[in-house]
Amino acid sequence: MTTRCLLLVALSALASADEEKPYEVPTSIDGAFFFEPFINTERWVRTEDENYQGELQLQSYGVFRGKAELPDALPADQGLELSSAARKHGISTVFAEPLRTKGVGLVVQFELLLKQPLQCGGAYLKLLSADEAVPPAALNGDTAYTLMFGPDKCGAVHKTHFILRHKSPVDGAIKECHLVGETAAPPLSDKKPHLYTAVITPESEVKILVDGKEVRSASLLDETAFSAPINPPKKVDDPDDSKPADWVDEPQMPDPASVKPDDWDEEAPRLIEDPAAERPDTWEPDEPLQIPDPTAEAPADWDADEDGEWEAPLVPNPKCKPSGCGEWKRPQVANPAYKGKWVQAKIDNPAYVGKWAPRQIDNPAYYYDAAPHDVMPIGGVGIELWTMQDGILFDNILVATDPRVAEAAAERTFSARKAAAARLERGDGWLGAASFYLSLAAEYARENALPVGVAVCAVLASIVLLCCCRAPARAAEAGGGGVEGEEGEEEEGEGEEDDGEEEEERAESEAAACPSPAAGSGPVAVFDADAHDVDALDPEEEAQLRQLMSQPGVAAPPPPQPAKQALPTAEAVLQERTASLSRNGAAREGHLWRQTESEVELALLLVLLVLVLALVGRVARDLAVVIDGAQVEPLQPNPLVQPPVEALVVHIVFPLAAWVGRAVWERLLLPLNDLARLVLLAAPTAHQLGAKLQRHPHRAFWDSHPGMSPVATRQRAGATR
Repeated sequence: MTTRCLLLVALSALASADEEKPYEVPTSIDGAFFFEPFINTERWVRTEDENYQGELQLQSYGVFRGKAELPDALPADQGLELSSAARKHGISTVFAEPLRTKGVGLVVQFELLLKQPLQCGGAYLKLLSADEAVPPAALNGDTAYTLMFGPDKCGAVHKTHFILRHKSPVDGAIKECHLVGETAAPPLSDKKPHLYTAVITPESEVKILVDGKEVRSASLLDETAFSAPINPPKKVDDPDDSKPADWVDEPQMPDPASVKPDDWDEEAPRLIEDPAAERPDTWEPDEPLQIPDPTAEAPADWDADEDGEWEAPLVPNPKCKPSGCGEWKRPQVANPAYKGKWVQAKIDNPAYVGKWAPRQIDNPAYYYDAAPHDVMPIGGVGIELWTMQDGILFDNILVATDPRVAEAAAERTFSARKAAAARLERGDGWLGAASFYLSLAAEYARENALPVGVAVCAVLASIVLLCCCRAPARAAEAGGGGVEGEEGEEEEGEGEEDDGEEEEERAESEAAACPSPAAGSGPVAVFDADAHDVDALDPEEEAQLRQLMSQPGVAAPPPPQPAKQALPTAEAVLQERTASLSRNGAAREGHLWRQTESEVELALLLVLLVLVLALVGRVARDLAVVIDGAQVEPLQPNPLVQPPVEALVVHIVFPLAAWVGRAVWERLLLPLNDLARLVLLAAPTAHQLGAKLQRHPHRAFWDSHPGMSPVATRQRAGATR
């Protein structure tokens, strides 16, 4: 299966290496009611209105004002360009029969290229009404239309117009319904073609798409979605109703008891001159603020007869620096007598009745259109614009009733141009392809700075933690591994630490069974069952020591020893054995602590790793979508010029890279992303566990008393708890 897939990939790569087929401009689209690719303008008629003097001509995408100034991915394609600035332009075409949308809906789509930023004006289309048809030569701003759709800008307002003219079935009145609210619009200065699509579904839903992505949706039946609702209200104000003469609709009135005080001076100024201010002694009232520069000299080539009398430039008067020069004026201060405009106080109006409103009556023009998608019949398409700049190019105008027809048209026109533009921007060779993909990645990083930054920081933190912080811990564990290993071997046969309570009870019972020595009876080998682990001794040694301790006043007989060697006493043997057990027990429990600490640290590292994988996976998924969304077709290298390795990289590696990134995200990293959320919820619990282990009483006791036995350690731990 794998061999077959690789063979198919290789064959596709070889097939793509053939010479690229030239772009063919589609002349028609299956299912379209009207499609205009502007191969020519035979069915279009320019208006003869004297106010419309703007020039319209067929022009390619890359030519502006007679010069090839813009990159043109498809030189064979062209559109209709408005080529005059600050002029009115008018041109239209009439359908052979009107388009009726009852039960099917409406779709209008066109491509638009602004060769220079839109300053003030529109770039929209008008679907002309068939019921009020006028000759194309008479097209002007008053020509009736059914739908106006497209971008418009003037000043700071930049939006995409959607204006539907609706006819009342009661009285035949026509009203303009503007879609209100923010409708996203593409940039006006990127000098790239954009695709505008408006869809009215049979369910009377409106969808606005830009470059194939939905940016706005609304319902024709929503009373708040349009400036004038499709269906009028049931009740309206009675035009014959008027407010009674004695109706009081002011809730408050001036207080008659409120009178302006006699000493209230409304004319008093807010600021007055400070009467306490005095002119400084160093003030120079006769000195000017500026004087001629005494160090300046007339240029050597200055001719008084031709240039006039030379005057030195003015500089600040140095005598004015201490206090000042010229006329001295008192500074101004707040006027204590200032009170401002007097306002009479108000009280509640006892005669207040309430806000008056005319009575409501039934709307004589009321109707309810349950299917507003059935718009007025459409008889043609018109371009009627007044703009302040030239270089507005229309292309591939489509009118249909099925959105799938618009998608098919976009694939053959807009998507093909976008792919060709990507190839042109990418350049030739695998170096050009790599540079193109890197630029896509850089653009994605700029637009998604937060997730990309978090992912990069998480990766760097993981590398630092794994490579730097873990290195000293591994070195310490490697250095003490031999001793702990030996001690661990000695402890293997001594039982588990969890049996401490049973060992303690058994030791106490055995100590109680031993007879107590008589008072004053000489040295005795004493065995304290509470301080020593009896079960840790060999059976033979235990029996011998118990026999010695059962004889009061008699020293323990020494075991057979080589000649000329002092025999240790029973008490010395017990002390040495107990000390060995204590050291081994402390080392073992210290090792258990370090093992537990390492496990907690490993768990936290796993949490961080899952988060890193989730973030990196999300970035990889989004980047794959960006690359795939660019609709980049494989390069078409010439096998006679480019080496086979380059063709392999271009046609196999790069396409597979986007597929792998998307597949890894969907099948591996997406579940890990959900797991990361659960781990984040459990992270505080892991943190509390680590803090609890750090505060455990065993830790402090083991560190301060490494020579004590395990039994004493457990007793101390129990007392601490």
